[in-house]
Amino acid sequence: MRAKRRVDYQRWRNLRAIKTQLGRIYVALGRPIPPWLLSPYLLRLYQKARLLYRPAPYSGNVVYIKSQQRSDRARTAWAGALGDQVAWHEVPGSHLDLTTQSYASAWIEIVKSELERLGGARPVVRNIKAAG
Repeated sequence: MRAKRRVDYQRWRNLRAIKTQLGRIYVALGRPIPPWLLSPYLLRLYQKARLLYRPAPYSGNVVYIKSQQRSDRARTAWAGALGDQVAWHEVPGSHLDLTTQSYASAWIEIVKSELERLGGARPVVRNIKAAG
């Protein structure tokens, strides 16, 4: 069973490498990349950019909101680029939960209180109904 998984993984990696190279050929020829090649090509570009990205130091006020289920790796990585004016917050749920209405109230309250603390300004909050 392990050998089969290894072969399947190797096939997948080889196919991905071929698709990435084909995407590069299309770009070199000035042609649009076909949809079936676009995802592997863009993922490779994203991986390279992510590895090369080094955020510049920022010394302004920052409000960092993290979901409980997300690891602390991102916080650790950002801490090096952010100054000492960071308000760190953690809210319930997963990273994707934070985009849903049922979890939004947790981070909305944080944002409102931080805006008031930092500038005394009252944020404008609108109720947006989902289409449907």
